[in-house]
Amino acid sequence: MSVRLHLRSRFGRRLFSRFLIAALLPMAVLATFSYSEMRAQLVDQLQHGLRSDGKSLGMELINELSLRVGILKDSSTGEVEGDASGFVWVRDERDPQVPALDDDEVRALAAHGATVRLYGAHAPLLVVRRSTDNRTLYGRLDPAALWQRHSVDTPYCILDTLQRPILCTQGLQPPKLDLSSTDRTPITALSNGVPHLVGHWSAHLEGLYGAGVFHVLTTVPAQSLTLPLSHLRYGFIAIFALALGLIVAMAASQIGRQTQPLDALTRGVRRLARGEMDTRVDVPGDDEFALLGATFNAMSDRLKRKFNMLRLLAELDRAVLGSGEPARVTEAILSGVLEAIPCDAAGIALIDANGTATYARAHSGDGQLSARLDVSADVLTQICSLCVDEWNDVWIDVESLLNGKPQQPGRGALMFPVRSHGRLDGLLVLALATDGRQYEEEIITAGRNLADRMSVAGSSFAWEEKLYRQSHYDALTGLPNRTLLRDRVTQALTRAEREKTSVAALYIDFDDFNSINEALGQTAGDKFLIEASRRLESLMRPEDTVARLAGDEFVMLVTGLDDVGRMLVLHGIAERIHPLLASPVRLEDRDVISQASIGISLYPDNSDDFESLMSTAEVALHEAKKTSRGGFNFYSQSMNAAVSERFELAQALRRAVQNEELLLHFQPKVRAHDGAIMGAEALIRWQSPTRGLVSPGAFLPLIEDIGLNGWLTDFVLDKACAQMAAWDKAGLPPIPVSINVSPADLGTADFFDKITAALQRHGLSSDRLELEILETSEVGAGGPVRTTLQRLRDVGVKIALDDFGTGYSSLVYLTEMPADILKLDRAFIRNLAGDVRQQAIVRQVISLARSLGFSIVAEGVEQLAQRDLLVDMECDLIQGFLYSRPLPPDELAAKLRGKLPMAA
Repeated sequence: MSVRLHLRSRFGRRLFSRFLIAALLPMAVLATFSYSEMRAQLVDQLQHGLRSDGKSLGMELINELSLRVGILKDSSTGEVEGDASGFVWVRDERDPQVPALDDDEVRALAAHGATVRLYGAHAPLLVVRRSTDNRTLYGRLDPAALWQRHSVDTPYCILDTLQRPILCTQGLQPPKLDLSSTDRTPITALSNGVPHLVGHWSAHLEGLYGAGVFHVLTTVPAQSLTLPLSHLRYGFIAIFALALGLIVAMAASQIGRQTQPLDALTRGVRRLARGEMDTRVDVPGDDEFALLGATFNAMSDRLKRKFNMLRLLAELDRAVLGSGEPARVTEAILSGVLEAIPCDAAGIALIDANGTATYARAHSGDGQLSARLDVSADVLTQICSLCVDEWNDVWIDVESLLNGKPQQPGRGALMFPVRSHGRLDGLLVLALATDGRQYEEEIITAGRNLADRMSVAGSSFAWEEKLYRQSHYDALTGLPNRTLLRDRVTQALTRAEREKTSVAALYIDFDDFNSINEALGQTAGDKFLIEASRRLESLMRPEDTVARLAGDEFVMLVTGLDDVGRMLVLHGIAERIHPLLASPVRLEDRDVISQASIGISLYPDNSDDFESLMSTAEVALHEAKKTSRGGFNFYSQSMNAAVSERFELAQALRRAVQNEELLLHFQPKVRAHDGAIMGAEALIRWQSPTRGLVSPGAFLPLIEDIGLNGWLTDFVLDKACAQMAAWDKAGLPPIPVSINVSPADLGTADFFDKITAALQRHGLSSDRLELEILETSEVGAGGPVRTTLQRLRDVGVKIALDDFGTGYSSLVYLTEMPADILKLDRAFIRNLAGDVRQQAIVRQVISLARSLGFSIVAEGVEQLAQRDLLVDMECDLIQGFLYSRPLPPDELAAKLRGKLPMAA
């Protein structure tokens, strides 16, 4: 197979690349190392040769200098012939044209008897002192005769101490030398444009003439190095090409052996991924690839069964969710079990609640179901005795036994019990040979999954019914609950719209059911509700519904009412409900009687859906409880308006608390005989940005309903104390202020601490605060409240009995109440001027109260005649519009300063 065919696969390309890397990388490393070593050796040889050539040339030049020194020293007194001896001229020291010597040259001449001056391209100057006559001779040397050497055929240069060229041949351009460097890298220079490698040698003249150093640069053409290296590279390339060919040939052979079975496996995997579960691959041989092929075929078979099992489970789930019948679940399992589990045969026995069983089986081959057969009691007993675990491996042919046929030798079965809620509901039987069970673990896992699904299905059928009952029916009474009532109302409204009829909802609630629970216990209350539901069902027509919503609230849904007689029908139903529910119920060995109120709403008159029908019926119920407990009432639009207004007012009141719209006004209490302000009552007011100043009678009843009663007391207490402290700071007369306290506030454990803490926080004495309580609060609360009031009195807080005479308390309680002030209710004052009997009562009450040590305050005084009578009766304080309405704090402060007159 060609390399190109192998390289079509990614694996082949990876394998080929790794072959190349494994073979070529060591070769490349070895070649690189060999090349660098050989190049280093060549460079060393060339540099060594160049240094030797430079040294030879330098020594020859030194000898030439020494020769000329000898000529000057050994010359006679006559003049030396310059041209003949290599001198340009020779002069005596007495010649004025000789150049002057510097200090170093003078010392060198004295030390060595000769010195040389080398200065770039200038002709060298040789100075000697002859020993024969101690004369100093100067000789200018001929540069060409001294430096030029025709025996050297390669370019060279002579440089002075400062590396200035003295002589360079063949156009050589000397490079700058780094004499301190140890770098072995060749130095290159150009000679007539041709690159040369440069070597240098330094000739030191200090020991001979004290004249410094000159440098000799010798060269060879650069080809001396590059040409051998080029030959070496060509050899390496040839060897590399040969090795590459061998590697490719070997790689092609190895890759071919590796990729053929892998290609077959890849094609098989792709077919398997496309869903072709019958895919198999044929990989010959006995190596790992053959084992991999066999493993792939086993995996393909297993995946095929797994996907068949998933389809079977999906079909089983559809059967459970769709039909809810055990027979449909059995059919779904047996239709695909033989494709999902490697067994010889399969069947399911279903056992009903009576203990009888039927059996159906799926045949291998066509997978069709057999007719369901009855299982005898003996066979069922024998088989059930074998089902003790989650799965049971039996060595008898159970499948044939259940099928009513002779048992086949060498065949056993795996049985999987199907249980729900602890009861055996069925058996899943998988028949297989007793030998060669290579798939037994897979069969057990699949069988347990199917048996578990069957158990879940059985439990699901039972639980669906139970959950439906729990979610749609009341657990106590068995009546439909709100959820089922919603469905039935929706259906009834749809039918009524289609048939142009009416639907009515009768909202029924017992007036005093809580007293039954409190007196007899919740169990008795439950019995009462069960009996009430039974009685309501007895009045129900077949097409109607009675439902329990919550607690003691019931709804009767009446459908199919025509417009002509519907009111008569509903009146009749309501009138029958009342005596039936009001008849005694036997509870705890006693007869219990309780009456119910009914609110009635109609569709389409009052509502158009379930929520509005229920809400309007509930509004009518509340109206019935307010007007005639134990009666019934039909919904009207005015009821809804009142409920809506109350709801909106409650929402606005919550926002008012958050936005700090509530404030205090103060109504003065004046001395009866002269009208002097002796105190004030703090009264809550609501200044709404949209509603204006809201009447207390409109919003105070809502305070307790929306859970703000405790907050209101704390608010009034803190604001009243803060206002008194502000008046004190402004220098006003220190009058006491009274606040109203509800019965619920008196029963709290920390009430005493709240009062004393507020007084301390604002720096007030205890006698500045009065608490107005209803006489019914003190009478009904008993000991704890009286203890709290007495503690407050002990620290100086005044207690006032508000609205005295309107409650049910006996006058005897006046002797027991821990109070200081008695406030006559405005009901006594309203007709006081014209009613003699009223005058007699008020006079006696005032007289009695004064004899018991009470101060008397009359509230609601609006006429001068009333005031005069109260003054005559020796009433202490008067409060009412005759003197002042409730005032904002700044207006009351003005009255305290005397800047504003009292009304009277």
